[in-house]
Amino acid sequence: MKGKPKKLTERQKRFVKHYLIEPNATKAAISAGYSEKTAKAIGSRLLTFANVKEAVEKGAENLGERLDITAEYVLAKVQGIMERCSQ
Repeated sequence: MKGKPKKLTERQKRFVKHYLIEPNATKAAISAGYSEKTAKAIGSRLLTFANVKEAVEKGAENLGERLDITAEYVLAKVQGIMERCSQ
């Protein structure tokens, strides 16, 4: 039987916030206050934690909704760029 997901620690919350700004686990870990020496391993490991992964997914979803970004919007922009570059 699964228990309730663990709550995020304050550093994990900061990691999620920074990861949403720049999706680079190492940089997000450093910005969240983890050691530069271990940031690569910690950042990678944090993304495997169910509670952190869920927070990142929810945060990205909320950000996309606030910015009104959909897959169709992104594909249309990419197509426009490709068309301009091929001229």
